[in-house]
Amino acid sequence: MRLTEAQEVEARQALKALVKRVTASFLVPSDGSDLFTSFDKNTKVLRSPVQEIAEAFRANIIGLLTTASFPYKLAHSAAVDRHYQRIVSAERIRSLKLEQMPGEGKADLDERREAVAQQVANDKMDEFVRSPEGTNSIIHVSLSFLERSKNDKALSDSANELILQGVVLCWGALEVLMRDTFITLLNFDPHLVENLINDPVAKRRFDLGKIPIETLSQHNFNLSGKMGDILSQQQDLSDLQSIKAVYGAIFPKDEHLRDSLSNEGLRVLSQRRNLIVHRRGLIDDLYFKSVGGNQKAGERLRILPDELEKDIQCAEVAASAVLMAVNSHLEQE
Repeated sequence: MRLTEAQEVEARQALKALVKRVTASFLVPSDGSDLFTSFDKNTKVLRSPVQEIAEAFRANIIGLLTTASFPYKLAHSAAVDRHYQRIVSAERIRSLKLEQMPGEGKADLDERREAVAQQVANDKMDEFVRSPEGTNSIIHVSLSFLERSKNDKALSDSANELILQGVVLCWGALEVLMRDTFITLLNFDPHLVENLINDPVAKRRFDLGKIPIETLSQHNFNLSGKMGDILSQQQDLSDLQSIKAVYGAIFPKDEHLRDSLSNEGLRVLSQRRNLIVHRRGLIDDLYFKSVGGNQKAGERLRILPDELEKDIQCAEVAASAVLMAVNSHLEQE
């Protein structure tokens, strides 16, 4: 029965409210293109090996999204399977009308009936999922499943845990990129070491006088092309202050890079990651004073899926700025 215009408006409003409730706890991912629009535009001109570092970062972020959105994908799969099983059951009943052909055994008849039922069911399912009715039905069933899960504390806590791990994975992807670009850059242009040792902040993170003799021997006492590998053993660029100090020293005139690494969202991402890794997400006074928010000390950190997506965007901006700066330097040499 066709809905009236008022009923359609009411249905859309109800669905919108359901979406809002569900997405407050569960990450419903896009196809990735929205999150990577700016990043892909900025990095499509990169040369090798910087391009490979960018691709690895992108793959790590996609892996993050896959992990954090698992509850939604589970709900979506269950909704699709539920409808498909209804169609298959109906077609199996219909296939019983097929008569036995001359020379066909009972086993062969059963096999033919099943094959026909599966083929018809597959065709009908394909048509259903492509139709507006089918799309809306699957969306509604998926969201309803998630809303019921939200009311289960254990499932709700598990969903939040996935979001927290998404934060850790986000910072990890950025950390790997920062380290890999540093190694690539210093291996390519060891003269940049002078920028590090002449910078009052960055030089405290390195000590060229303490390179082990074993390391020198390993490289036949020829450090050309190896400075990035060696210095990365002294500084792994795992914290934001070190990242800002090192890249600020290497590219002192790059205002865009400096602004990107000084973004408040990036600082919050770093603080969240540290709280999750070192305190299992339990908020303490130090974190509360640094980040603030609606939660109090002693509570377990809860992060909205939208906040995780903002964290990813902050990481992408910083990653893109570093990649572009490094790529530009390599092209000038």
